[in-house]
Amino acid sequence: MPAQSRSLRRLRYYLALSCVPILAWVGHLSARAAAQLQETDRISATIISGIIAGLAAVAVTPLAWRALGRFERRARFDGARPFSSVVAYYRVVALAFGVLWLFLIFGTRKELSARFASHILWGLALHRLCLCFPEILQRGIAALGARRSLRVAELVLTNLLVTAVAAEFALRVYFAAQGGPFWMPDQTDPFGNKQSTPIFGAAPNSLGYNDREFEREKAPQAFRIAAVGDSFFVGHVPRAFGVVARTEALLREAAPERAIEVYNFGIVATSVHEYVEVVRREALAFAPDAVVAGIYVGNDIRQSYRIPTPLEKRWYALFNVADRFERGVRARRATASGEFVDLTRIADTSASFWESREKVPRVQSEAKYLEIAARHLEACRPSATALREEEWRDTLGALAELQEACDRARVRLFVVLHPDHVQVSERLRKEIAAQSGAALTEEELVYPQTRILAFCAERGIRCLDLLPAFRGRPADPDHLYLAGDNHWSAAGNECAARAIAAWLLERL
Repeated sequence: MPAQSRSLRRLRYYLALSCVPILAWVGHLSARAAAQLQETDRISATIISGIIAGLAAVAVTPLAWRALGRFERRARFDGARPFSSVVAYYRVVALAFGVLWLFLIFGTRKELSARFASHILWGLALHRLCLCFPEILQRGIAALGARRSLRVAELVLTNLLVTAVAAEFALRVYFAAQGGPFWMPDQTDPFGNKQSTPIFGAAPNSLGYNDREFEREKAPQAFRIAAVGDSFFVGHVPRAFGVVARTEALLREAAPERAIEVYNFGIVATSVHEYVEVVRREALAFAPDAVVAGIYVGNDIRQSYRIPTPLEKRWYALFNVADRFERGVRARRATASGEFVDLTRIADTSASFWESREKVPRVQSEAKYLEIAARHLEACRPSATALREEEWRDTLGALAELQEACDRARVRLFVVLHPDHVQVSERLRKEIAAQSGAALTEEELVYPQTRILAFCAERGIRCLDLLPAFRGRPADPDHLYLAGDNHWSAAGNECAARAIAAWLLERL
């Protein structure tokens, strides 16, 4: 039997045998769809797409099988070489799936496994569809070898993919030589976002937190609190005006005999998923009596990315290097154009400056901030998709993990909910409605707090919602936030600290 015929026959066998794993994949996606439907009355569009793609691939397989059989018999009769070169055919397929993999990796980080299945199954379905027309495929592969422009395009694409693989390997070797892991050069680790440079002229402590040096030894009469949070705890104002420092000062004033200590374990760009690791791996080592976890309802309802996989772009060293470079360039451009002002570089840390709305510069332009605030307003809306419900389930599951970690260490857990600017400011909501038409009822607006409070009540977690305290301020509520930013001003940090301190004093 000619080599070309054997190759075509193997290809037909591959088409038949591969239907088994495809159907298994469809079964897995169908099980996930059934679970989503039962829990949320909705099914993710990504999962539906994957199921349709898998069924389409299986349905097209018999057509491709018969078309290839006729093509093989015709080629033997005519004495032609099927596909001109089977090697060229496999090379084209490999390139196509390489490009598909790049699109998969550098897409959204949500629903990784389902998105992977959907992409690959659609690729398999399209592959089988092309095999249903082998004559057209034959002419296309022949043109690839005959036309100079197509050969050059193939060569360029091949070189790009090979260069990317070589660069990835070289970067991993470099990171490993620097003491990092080879397989995951930049793990999804909250500690990677620790403070490494001074902000507002104050250097971080030796652990990378915006606080004084932590002491492992604790006085017998001391009561120690570990504050675990994101940028709201790190602070967008000088350390002395931050919510953690002010809470500690207020607690000490109210109960000087308790020798209360509040250690700031805040790390920027983290959420409940990362708090679990911060508490387990660092905070508990300082023997706290209580943990205060801050949850920002604006963007902390998300899926966990604590365990990167080859489907996750942050698993790749090449992406991490490019991402750091791109973010640095974008930040420099925004700062140079005046679109963004980095407040942490301001040297003046006086109360007269930071307590003045007029002196503190605007962080972002009004147009840019309205765009961000509109997204946060939409995030308050009760979940409308299966994906959003997965984010809620993942976040509340992480909160349950945090409670379990604290319970095992016999440490009391307190949760504080940080309100978003759009929930506090009626003026901001009116501007968003005038610009985009987005508007929520009061019930929709407070949905994140309502849901988290209900979850905490069910599990016996002590939880404080700061929204009433922020709305209850007689002064302009916008003064509680930095101009053009969703983080608290000095006044906002003070408002939060007073509410937290009073709440903790009733429960300690």
